[in-house]
Order: sequence, then C-alpha cells, then structure tokens
Amino acid sequence: YAEMLVDNGRRSEAIDLLEKMQFKGTKRSDIIIDLAQYYLDEKRYDESINLLTSVPYFVNWEGSSITWDIFNQANVGKGIDLYNNKNYKGAFAAFETALTFPEKLGVGKSDNDGLAKAMFWKGKTLLAMGKSSEALNTWKTGSELAEGTKEQNQYISLCRSLAR
Repeated sequence: YAEMLVDNGRRSEAIDLLEKMQFKGTKRSDIIIDLAQYYLDEKRYDESINLLTSVPYFVNWEGSSITWDIFNQANVGKGIDLYNNKNYKGAFAAFETALTFPEKLGVGKSDNDGLAKAMFWKGKTLLAMGKSSEALNTWKTGSELAEGTKEQNQYISLCRSLAR
C-alpha cells in the first residue's frame, strides 16, 4: 500500500504508514529499505541514515547494494546541505561517512557508484577549510575510481579536472 501511495505522489502518507506499522522484534528489511528510501527522497537524511544503521544487519541478495546506496546518498545529501550552510566540519564528517561500508549494511567495499560524488564534495569541503593539498589528493583519488553510471563518470571527470 505504501508503494501505491508513493506512486500517487503521497510519499508523506506512505512514510506515516510505514512508521506506524505494527511489528514484533525488528521490522522486515524490505520495509526498512523502503522507508529509508522515502526519507532520502524527502531529504530527511538523518532519519534515513539512523534507520539503516539502527538495524543489527541486512542480508542482501548477491550483488545488491541498495542499503549502501541509500546510506551513501543520504550522507552525501546531508553533507551538501551542511556545506551550503558553511558547516564545513559537519559536511566533511558526512562525506567521510558516505565513503564507508558499515558491515551491518551487508555490502562489501567496492568501486561502487557514489564514491566519486562523495570524493568531489569532500575535496570541495577540504578546500573551503583551507586544506588545498588534501583537497587535491582527494580529487586525485576520485579521478582514479572505476567508471560506472553517468553520474559517477561526471564526478570522476570533475575530480580529474580539479586534481591538476
């Protein structure tokens, strides 16, 4: 029902529904993933991150990275908001967290899509903090990541252009 609400532009109602859903023990992982995604879509980054990291563990299908993708995107979104509000210390912490692979998410470390965007913004934040050599090193690392989605490739290219 929550998915139908979202499909009909009623995401806030879907969030309310999933938040109030009765359960015993821990909510089902598919419910947690949907709710975390809806929080992300609504730019409720902390709620998305906190929900994903409050679960003891996820068991993902082989090759699935959905839990990490949401975690990464929520941390990057949070970091960008903090950066835009000139909270560079907080932004830096969010970008650093976006580059981690918490074991409980059930996804191993890889050259996953999403890393280049976090590296680009981490470099921008370091530069804003007056740490230009660290920013250049971050962009260099970002420029050497594996290509992937259109967005990943765009941020790899941006890192390359700034790493000179």
